Amino acid sequence: MMQDNSLNGVIILNKHLGITSFGMVKKIKRIFNVKKAGHTGTLDPLATGVLPVCLGKSTRLSQFFLDSAKIYSGEFCLGVATDTYDREGKITQQGDIPENIDLNLIKEIAKKFTGEILQAPPPFSAAKHNGVPLHKLARKGIIITKEPKKITIYNFEILSYNKKFIEFKIECSKGTYIRAIANDFGKELGSCAHLYSLKREQTGPFNIKNAVELEELENIPLEKRYDYIIPHEKILNIIG
Repeated sequence: MMQDNSLNGVIILNKHLGITSFGMVKKIKRIFNVKKAGHTGTLDPLATGVLPVCLGKSTRLSQFFLDSAKIYSGEFCLGVATDTYDREGKITQQGDIPENIDLNLIKEIAKKFTGEILQAPPPFSAAKHNGVPLHKLARKGIIITKEPKKITIYNFEILSYNKKFIEFKIECSKGTYIRAIANDFGKELGSCAHLYSLKREQTGPFNIKNAVELEELENIPLEKRYDYIIPHEKILNIIG
């Protein structure tokens, strides 16, 4: 089958747990039989939620969405820290959870992370050192500490706390590592913590409510798959 080089636009996917963002793009290329496609911001395999994928000439617009604010929801797990700052990493620290921690205290700590703050990328991340991703160096035992960069937390809402798990919702600027917030949050509480779950609810104008499942695309006729693509011209109007 010949590849469709005329297909342009954006499709909003709901990424599942375990698969990489690159893996999602690879599947979209196969489903639509297109040569050129790219996502607008990586989600870790642990993370789920909104993953817009640009097709054809719309890939040139991806930077506009990379720079957009994001909304995430998820859970921090207290009492355990890992080298990756999430539940997929090796445990580096275990500690008691102070008895004085309650919902009110957690909400007060969240205020310290709201606004413009400095944040260093986690050792296991796609940030680069001399052109090499930090996660590749970290897997060789080479831990690089990068200079912190300014990020903005527009809103940090604590939804619940049940003695171990903190449920949250965060609206933040590009370049924010929620894993790093989890790690630092545990320290602020006098304990340790890691990111247990993460879902991207929105990136730029793209919301999870408008996302489609890969399985749904795979199980419908090709002509109906096109209904899920936001045309290139409409994307230009969105960013214009």
